[in-house]
Amino acid sequence: MTVKAEPPALVLHWQAFAPAIMNSGHSLEISIQGQAGSAAIGNRKYQFVQFHFHHGSEHHINSKQAGAEIHFVHQSDEGDLLVIAVLVETGAANVEVDSLLDHVPAKGQFVKPEIVMSPENLIPGHPAGYRYKGSLTTPGCFEIITWHVVSDTVTFSPEQPQELGSTFPSNVRPVQEIGRRYILATD
Repeated sequence: MTVKAEPPALVLHWQAFAPAIMNSGHSLEISIQGQAGSAAIGNRKYQFVQFHFHHGSEHHINSKQAGAEIHFVHQSDEGDLLVIAVLVETGAANVEVDSLLDHVPAKGQFVKPEIVMSPENLIPGHPAGYRYKGSLTTPGCFEIITWHVVSDTVTFSPEQPQELGSTFPSNVRPVQEIGRRYILATD
């Protein structure tokens, strides 16, 4: 059930950073080296720690699956997580993604290419969307996440999700039943 609400706003304080790129065998994970910023919801602050990609979206909006999904993972001092999910549609190529795809390491390996990333180029300008309490999408699926699914999308060229998919062909958890959760629609 989606409920129109006025929860505290999501505030992002991101900055450019030099990434470490890891091929976990499940996803292309971009770790933050040093301080790359934070996110806040109300007075709760989370440090930006990594982001990764899913080939196909794990979230569906209006029952529609997007071609890919990016998870921006943030962690509070208490250990709980805020994950900002951005769905990806086909359109113009994303230059940030191109720079990452040029440096995909072998499974289980990581690289530190001499590039600088601007994560704000991977998220729509206005992060309004849907917020709910949920779980990790990988085993043990612990319920320690505040999810914020951005309603606007970003674009990748048709080839960019395909390239992610050829490296990580099946890294999407099936959509789960909503159960007793409320999904808050934010402005």
